[in-house]
Amino acid sequence: MSNPPWTCPVCAARLTPTTDGRSWHCLNRHSFDVARQGYLSLMTGARHPLGDTATMVRARADFLAAGWFEPIVATIAELIRRWETATFHNGPSAGESRPWLADLGGGSGYYSVELLRQLPGWRGALVDASTNAVKVAARAASRLTASGQPPEARPVPKHDPSTGEEPGLAGACADDWPGMSSHGGPRLAVACADLWAGVPLATNSIDIALDIFAPRHPAEIGRVLRPVGLAIVVTPRPDHLHQLRQSLPLMGIEADKESRLRQQFSDFRLVEHQIIEYGCLLPTQAIAQVISMGPNGFHASADQIAAMAAGLSESGPINTRVAVDVWGFGDGAGGQDERHRPGEHHHIADEVVTKSG
Repeated sequence: MSNPPWTCPVCAARLTPTTDGRSWHCLNRHSFDVARQGYLSLMTGARHPLGDTATMVRARADFLAAGWFEPIVATIAELIRRWETATFHNGPSAGESRPWLADLGGGSGYYSVELLRQLPGWRGALVDASTNAVKVAARAASRLTASGQPPEARPVPKHDPSTGEEPGLAGACADDWPGMSSHGGPRLAVACADLWAGVPLATNSIDIALDIFAPRHPAEIGRVLRPVGLAIVVTPRPDHLHQLRQSLPLMGIEADKESRLRQQFSDFRLVEHQIIEYGCLLPTQAIAQVISMGPNGFHASADQIAAMAAGLSESGPINTRVAVDVWGFGDGAGGQDERHRPGEHHHIADEVVTKSG
């Protein structure tokens, strides 16, 4: 397996690992260490971006691990399979490298891991500014099997205060999602870096760039993508989780979010646009996780969050509505076919997602 296409955040030269794998360096002798949890630290300077807290990371990881956003993963996986079929036809030949997926602002790695589980042969590179998140992502990556076949699903481990570990981090993290195993090497490389300063990946090195509920840097996404590559951007629609937003102090969603996205990606071609919509019967615990994984995770206490969640547990299905936009270059980007044209909406209609256990 070839090395991930990391680049130096100081001089942008390609990075290569040392023989023991404990650090990476460039030809200009800039060196970066691999943390004991397994992620590559590419932060530079004294000031680091403010990332999610350990509590916020744990809440998001637990919520995603329950499968509430599985329809989003399934939609992205199908888009990537269609691109792969159109690009490689029967898969990469012996002389072609395996495709790379970049998860930019990928947090604790849920989407990367689930997609790589469904896409054997693909490799991934995840970048996030939160040290708390990349610790979880690196551990998740170490358990992803080479084949992508899932082991038997196991309950998400809970934090044990007696260990002294931060909740949600190495040793007590919600990373035991279906599709991971303790056998086989990692297919997902993880780095902690400031994406606003630049994406630490080589030019023309990535086949699919993911931006899922994360800030976007379209110029850098365009730089790292190969000419036939695609950017898949997932954003919440204004009425996403609106039953919760009406009653809780959650972060609002701008009404002009879609038009601003179009402006940001004006140098790309819109290959496809989908709307995913379905209802979720969220229990009190899941509602509390939604509250905790946003800005309220910085301000509200656990008791305050539990009280807010309890008042909404019987409110019926919660509307999940997100947009999936696929961006590429030129007329042939992404192998678009006649079934999906830009501007079409494809709904997951009349579906209510419930989870037990």
